[in-house]
Amino acid sequence: MSKPSKNEFLDQLVGDLKPEASHLGAEARFMFWAVFSFCMVALAMEFNRPLSIEGYHQVETTHYFLEAVIAFLPFFSLGYLAFLYSVPGRGPSRKWLIVALVPLALYVLSTVFGVLFDRPLPEGAMIKGRFLCNVETLFVSLIPIVGLSYMVVRGYAYKKKLVALLIGLAGGSLPVALMHVYCANAPLHILMHHIGPMLLISTIGLFVIPFVISKYSKN
Repeated sequence: MSKPSKNEFLDQLVGDLKPEASHLGAEARFMFWAVFSFCMVALAMEFNRPLSIEGYHQVETTHYFLEAVIAFLPFFSLGYLAFLYSVPGRGPSRKWLIVALVPLALYVLSTVFGVLFDRPLPEGAMIKGRFLCNVETLFVSLIPIVGLSYMVVRGYAYKKKLVALLIGLAGGSLPVALMHVYCANAPLHILMHHIGPMLLISTIGLFVIPFVISKYSKN
């Protein structure tokens, strides 16, 4: 008989626990992180530079509104998966991982197509963009990333590299989604100055977060 993996061992270990109590606590803690992160990032961006009338005009267009909705989904879907990987017995299957990545892929592809086919700016768009929006995106993404990393460290995290990638993408996608309104601009600007910093912070997290998990996690 083959030796069970660490993931399987943890699943067996918690198999007799009451799922109702465990699941309720998990979802409640995740929602606290999501609401707290959203409020703090939105307040930080609003404090730095209030939402302009151009942002409202952009969201009024159907295509831009749909992009904004899709941009918010990875924050919840990828963040939730990262959290589940720290809860024994709750690790999602590969199928759900692919499903959770679909909104982010759609948003990036939509932006890339907008660059390739030179999609015109909607009326009232910000031609110059938000001052140092790339730096702002980079720094405010640390709020959800640090928060979710703390929650994962307090659990029993496994698949550390995957969890690190999910945390980076989830945390980075929140300011990207908000910048879709706060810095309404052309697809090329969005790709370079919004999506670019998200990929950068995710890459950095891919090396830093596993070290933090290994050093401070319960397992």
